[in-house]
Amino acid sequence: MEQAITDQVICRNCKTPHRYDIENCTVCDFPIYGTDKEQSVFIAKQITQKADVKDSFRKMQLSRNLLFGIGAFNICMALFSLIIEKSFGIELFFGIALGGLFIFFSLLTKKNPLFATGGPIVLYLIYIVALTTIDSRYLTDGVIFKIAFFMILGYGFFSTIKANSILKKNPYLVSLIDKK
Repeated sequence: MEQAITDQVICRNCKTPHRYDIENCTVCDFPIYGTDKEQSVFIAKQITQKADVKDSFRKMQLSRNLLFGIGAFNICMALFSLIIEKSFGIELFFGIALGGLFIFFSLLTKKNPLFATGGPIVLYLIYIVALTTIDSRYLTDGVIFKIAFFMILGYGFFSTIKANSILKKNPYLVSLIDKK
């Protein structure tokens, strides 16, 4: 179980030495003197939390790819309309600006995932409302794409919130995830 080194005990979970009078590890909160059941419950909870955080990272990568793809698509469509229609209208400006913002948000997903997924959701909602005020048919155009967009980014956003709360409660998990 735990190894006594003079007046210290080693945490079975993170291998950190502690004074013998410490009940829970100060690094990972492992119940050093807990029953086998308490220790097993702790390990199982940590495995589940680690899987949740890794799943959040996977969803963030999906959100990143989606944002980059949408940004590139918007820029390409704006440039395509420039070539075909030979017009430098406001549509060209908005298409390139929106595409650039989506690419910016995709690059930001690793630095600030909540902002990088929440920002495009708000931005796209504003864009849809603006288009709908111009012509109401824009609300139903591409409805499947809009639903998929909001679902993927929504999953990424809410899984990031969940991962942040897990990592805030258990910062030791960060070191476990970085190792693998």
